[in-house]
Amino acid sequence: MNLNEFLVAELMTAHSILDGVINDLSAEMLAVSSQGTANPIGATLAHVIGSEDRMIHALFQGKPTEWERGGWGAKLGMAAQPRQWDELKSLAIDLPAFRGYIQAVSASAKAYFATVSEADLERTVPFNGRDMKVGQIAGLMLFHLGLHAGEIAAHKGIQGAKGLPF
Repeated sequence: MNLNEFLVAELMTAHSILDGVINDLSAEMLAVSSQGTANPIGATLAHVIGSEDRMIHALFQGKPTEWERGGWGAKLGMAAQPRQWDELKSLAIDLPAFRGYIQAVSASAKAYFATVSEADLERTVPFNGRDMKVGQIAGLMLFHLGLHAGEIAAHKGIQGAKGLPF
């Protein structure tokens, strides 16, 4: 397995688990605020996919995001892509429509990872107040997907539903 195949496999595994976790979510489950300071499932889902979109397109490639290119704001009835937790917490996500955005971001990320060169992964970009290699950030992004899939699964369990799909 070469580096590109590895990156694509890790991405597809992360998205497969996330898809299994969100597969049976209702609108009510997406909006419930769990006890304490935890974010609603819908906010977490919008955060993790929006972050992936911005990393793959804007940060790694210097291109417009899938959100911008695909007109997802209009398709999802949102004036702008929410980025701050306060904005995300108040979202009402239409999961069937949002799945289209998830699939578009995943497909773009897969295409990027399938062709990214080692030189591209060694390139340094500004990230969270410091310079980091694209490869390091890509690893964080993959971890981020799995981390939030687990968080969503836990919140489903708190609501009485099965969390993980296996």
